[in-house]
Amino acid sequence: MPDHPIHPDTPILTGRKLSGRYVLNTPTFMGKTIQVWEAEDLVLTRKVAIKLTHPHLIYESAFIREFRTRARTTAQLNHPSIVTIYDTTGDEEMEAIVMELIEGMTLRSYIDEIGSMSPTKTLDIISQVVDALQHAHQQGIVHGDLNPENIFLCSEQKVKVSGFGLSAAEKILRETSTEFQDDPSPYLSPEQLDGENPNEQSDIYALGLVITELISGMTPKMIKESSSDELKTAIEQAPVEIPNAFFETLRQAIDKEPNGRFTSPISFRSAMNPEIPQENGKNKTMDFSPRTRQRDFNQVITALLTIGIVFTFIFGIIYAAGLDDDLFGNDPPEAAESAESIEEKTVEEQPASESEEEGSNEEGIAEETTNPTPQAVVPSPIFEETPIVAAEDFDPLGDGVEHPELLSNLFDNDSSTAWKTETYGHRLLGFLKPGVGVVVQLEKSISLRNIEIETAAIGWSGEIYVSDTIGASLEAWGDPVALIEASSGTAEIDLSGNSGQMIMLWITDLGDAPPSLKIEITEIRIS
Repeated sequence: MPDHPIHPDTPILTGRKLSGRYVLNTPTFMGKTIQVWEAEDLVLTRKVAIKLTHPHLIYESAFIREFRTRARTTAQLNHPSIVTIYDTTGDEEMEAIVMELIEGMTLRSYIDEIGSMSPTKTLDIISQVVDALQHAHQQGIVHGDLNPENIFLCSEQKVKVSGFGLSAAEKILRETSTEFQDDPSPYLSPEQLDGENPNEQSDIYALGLVITELISGMTPKMIKESSSDELKTAIEQAPVEIPNAFFETLRQAIDKEPNGRFTSPISFRSAMNPEIPQENGKNKTMDFSPRTRQRDFNQVITALLTIGIVFTFIFGIIYAAGLDDDLFGNDPPEAAESAESIEEKTVEEQPASESEEEGSNEEGIAEETTNPTPQAVVPSPIFEETPIVAAEDFDPLGDGVEHPELLSNLFDNDSSTAWKTETYGHRLLGFLKPGVGVVVQLEKSISLRNIEIETAAIGWSGEIYVSDTIGASLEAWGDPVALIEASSGTAEIDLSGNSGQMIMLWITDLGDAPPSLKIEITEIRIS
């Protein structure tokens, strides 16, 4: 763990349970603003990592609010090179982010314990970091604090990046508390140190520092203080052979002016496209990069023979299908045509009396058989469900969001997934606000009959609102059309006589079943 002493007001957290399901076991990281723990998820019986704010910071309301907002935003990122966020939670002393537990070492540990890395292996790692950054930037999310501590080297040569967006919360502390103004991260860009918000070029600057440190062994401070010539000399003297293209690319990436850097992580990686030399005996103990499989001549011949056999088989089927039918035991076309002519002639030669007799018999049968009277269709008491096309969280009196990344679970026809409220300190939403809501949208405005809210919560209460538009405030929705009081699990509410396209569930009581701090809803069905 980094050498950051624990604040004297920090309580002992080992064994502490969050939200009734996450048990803290072992601390793995201790920073100035957050700590990371290995924990046990009692519900899903798996190990997770939990990132906590230090308890003594709970009264820094602006920091806590920004931390919570950034965590929810980052939870929307879904990429194989980004650490997955499972949940957000907390209690009266801290906010928490529940993440996948990474089995591997950080790039910081690799640099400290092993040292520099060859350009070939560096590109293997950095390429995956670039993919993660590019994906986040396309979603409008900037990392803002990229450094070797939040780049993880995992098994099977995979790389994962964590910590997206949380630098904005730490920036608030640097601006409001003298305790955090000293010793900023050495990987922050010049514009961030001047108080500006990070952008895509800030991430490129940090990535440039990480790569330079990884291949040269120079610290970020040494890199920043070196002139262009000094930096070039240091890279040329690195313990591994560095291609010439690396220096110019890295020099541009760590330009002091954002406009002088690359416009995107992808363009940065493309510029690093050097002629990588063969390994020269250095770093042989490191085997992180995936090996390229060599296709030998025998493999090529085998593939060609396989293709030839398949084509021969298909051609044989096509040829067989085109042969005369008589090979398969069917009558030739001429015989079939002759038989049809004989049959038609026999029918024509039947006596007229026989035909008339058959006609009279058919009339008699017709008279005896009466057509059934059409029966009136009785409508089913179970009305057809109306498709929900979208959902939106509604929290006008709070921070504006209630797990937006989980909204699609409300109408995915899968009861194993759920949307949930945030975690509160009391069943009445911590006495912070009268309620929170979730809105479901139908394809069009219709006459409503019923709403079913599927949940396992006990004793929860709420209100139902109906409209053709989403109101900006609770008052804009008008009066509730139905009330839910102390519901024991799933609630079915009659909506007859109401029409609309937007239906909002406004939750006023989270219920009395443990942990009583949030409510989970697995499905909403409208008919």
